[in-house]
Amino acid sequence: MVVRARAHRKAAGRVFNRLATWLGLAGLEDTQCGFKAFTAAAANDLFPRLATKGFGFDVELLLRARARGWRVSEVAVNWADQQGSKVGVLKDGPAMLWQMVMARRRIARDEGL
Repeated sequence: MVVRARAHRKAAGRVFNRLATWLGLAGLEDTQCGFKAFTAAAANDLFPRLATKGFGFDVELLLRARARGWRVSEVAVNWADQQGSKVGVLKDGPAMLWQMVMARRRIARDEGL
């Protein structure tokens, strides 16, 4: 699906993706995609360990999966854009960035990284 994002959203997305890569998610293009699939074993291992309550939980989930040795891969999905379901760059962005950094610190402590 093609959705034309405004310049500030594109810039914020690039910053977010660079930080996610720097924190340990190299090779993933869209950590915030809401469509994720897990084996039962992976879900049972990962979800109880999550501490992030905000929009940054996706990054914690993926970082924790990699730290615990689960295979993480992206596949293309078709989706339909829905008006009004967006995360606000200024409203939510700073909290998401903080959540990502804190998640990385927790995982480094928990997993001995």
